[in-house]
Amino acid sequence: MVTEVPYQTSVEVIGQKIAELVNDRKIEGIRDVRNESAGDSTRLVVELKRDANAQVVLNQLYKHTPMQTNFAAHMLALVDGVPRLLSLDQALRVYVAHQVEVVTRRSEYRLQRKRDRAHIVEGLLRHSTGSTRSSS
Repeated sequence: MVTEVPYQTSVEVIGQKIAELVNDRKIEGIRDVRNESAGDSTRLVVELKRDANAQVVLNQLYKHTPMQTNFAAHMLALVDGVPRLLSLDQALRVYVAHQVEVVTRRSEYRLQRKRDRAHIVEGLLRHSTGSTRSSS
């Protein structure tokens, strides 16, 4: 049962391609293919013959159909102001470090705003309590 397909690939196209491969005898061991998708759910049912090896059939489906796709991605990023081509691991590390910096700066900014407000409120309280003492 297939419940997810790659980006920009449709269940119908995959089902048709599987049917073509079975009819051309490029893939052995598949008895039936049904598209049971409805609405937002993805469901492509591939029934195997009794003597079929499921892992072998799955590998053939990955090889001959668009069930599995690869694409290149150039992860170019500014790291310390210098453009660099990063591996996936490096890109994740740089992104997490950036997010930590963003959250830290935002928290410090908000804390400073609260301190400034507390300073103003403290001054207003002292002024209001000081003025009541002088009038009595």
